[in-house]
Amino acid sequence: MKLKLKEREKSTFWQSGGILVVVYFVCLMLFFLIFTPSTDDALSIESSEALKINWQGVTVDTNAVYNYTTILPNSVEDDAWQLQFLENKYNINIDVLGNFSEEEVITKLPLMLAGGDVPDFFGAAGDYLRSFAHHEFILPLPIDMLKEYCPTLVSMISEYAPEGWLECTYNGQIYGVPLGLWYSGILPRTGVWRLDMLETNGIHELPVTLDDMENAFQVICYNDEGEHTSIYGMTGDIQNHYSTFSEIFGAFGVLPFNWITNETGEVIWGGVDPRSKEALKLLHSWFKKGYIHPDFQVDKWYSQGVNKFLNGKTAYVNYASSVLNFDRDNQSSLVSMIEDMHPEANVVAVPPPLGKSGESGTHVWGAGSLSMVVFGKHLVDQPEKIIRILQILESNLVNTELYMETKYGEQGVHWDWNKSGGGIKFLPPYESKDARRAEGLIDCIPFMSNNAFLSPAGSPYYFSKYISDDENFWLKNNCRPEWGRRDIFRTATNVKDADLHMGDLIELQQVAYVEIITGKKPIEYFDKFVEQWHNSWGDIMLKNAKETYILNKNIVQQFVQ
Repeated sequence: MKLKLKEREKSTFWQSGGILVVVYFVCLMLFFLIFTPSTDDALSIESSEALKINWQGVTVDTNAVYNYTTILPNSVEDDAWQLQFLENKYNINIDVLGNFSEEEVITKLPLMLAGGDVPDFFGAAGDYLRSFAHHEFILPLPIDMLKEYCPTLVSMISEYAPEGWLECTYNGQIYGVPLGLWYSGILPRTGVWRLDMLETNGIHELPVTLDDMENAFQVICYNDEGEHTSIYGMTGDIQNHYSTFSEIFGAFGVLPFNWITNETGEVIWGGVDPRSKEALKLLHSWFKKGYIHPDFQVDKWYSQGVNKFLNGKTAYVNYASSVLNFDRDNQSSLVSMIEDMHPEANVVAVPPPLGKSGESGTHVWGAGSLSMVVFGKHLVDQPEKIIRILQILESNLVNTELYMETKYGEQGVHWDWNKSGGGIKFLPPYESKDARRAEGLIDCIPFMSNNAFLSPAGSPYYFSKYISDDENFWLKNNCRPEWGRRDIFRTATNVKDADLHMGDLIELQQVAYVEIITGKKPIEYFDKFVEQWHNSWGDIMLKNAKETYILNKNIVQQFVQ
């Protein structure tokens, strides 16, 4: 079957032109602003009776041809190999209503949906999914239907990323199907030391504890005469709060910019927990002693922070251990660049440091999928089309051959097995991400994203099978999942009303933390900050977080029953 691209002029929305489109856009934006999902909506269990799918007893004829409409990223060609493969394999036809850039998904897709051009299925997540559900552009999906037609996918999400169900929930119902796991999201990126700097200063064992780190910083930052060497122990990144001294706070058993549970199982905001005060006390001490570079207030870990490490201005950098950063065959990797600049350099990844109570850990995002398949509300009367897509998702996950073809393409054309060392490699010209994307195939090995069309990312088994032996060994020793700590909702914003208040609360916290670390405010100011946090919508957000936690537990329980 040949993939057919639906002409734009066939769409009622795209017939609009000139000033009419501008007026339409303004009116629709007002509509979305006025009718955004409310706090009560987020936890309500009510739903529109008209959108309930009557799916039981429906028979799907696998020999019949099913016609679908969808939208695609603008990076995917209209005659992409993977789309044609799916058409031929599953006896379906796919009409493409549009190829959108990331910006156009924000600006054009809502207009398209409101204009009546709702695809049969497409991708959506987070706030967009909830907005589309609120405006009844998409259908709620019965949990029993998902459990029956894609049981492996449901089981995998519930085991490895139960918070993923929260990403596709609105009004107490499921509106999307997570596209598998982002397994790389549970592998922590830990700290990296300049081992040569340690050894030059008489330290021949890698720092294991916070006390070890402090001792190392002292001998690196100061010479025998007590003068500062202009080399700092570390910098930070207060702007990207998820990585801000994450491993230091982890040694106190807390994530400062996330929702976590305490020892009694109660939902709390880590940033106002007394353990964060103790971590700030240590960080202030390190800053005062000249161990922390003053630029931590403005540095970005992925640019200035890494550059200071590369230039020998810091001896340690957090959030830097990854297979890519330690790939000596890649000239732009961290290890290649630093050895090119400093031939004597020897860089080593280390686990998160241990605190006095034996706690350790650093922030990870978790394995929750960032991509969901949603279905247009007009399919309420065509449940067999929804079921067919669910069957395709399940088949592409459980069948090893289909798993490979729908992600990597055809063996010998797009990819092949490495002759030695395990894993697979892309063949010319598909070493290029752009070339793979154009064919609808996955970005990378290992698949850190699950953007292959209708092909869910798989379990840890799949993750380890298709990368090299060296990569597996490196990850096993340097990125252990048990070192990671994650938000119970995956992100701090997956709580009702977070879009209204969490930004201000996080900014309040960032300012307070900087002032305490730099000594502009005494450590006792932490208690004043906690009071301000609670009075500045913090109490409301804490209440919402506790309710969201209960909601998510109830949803997950329905999937595992």
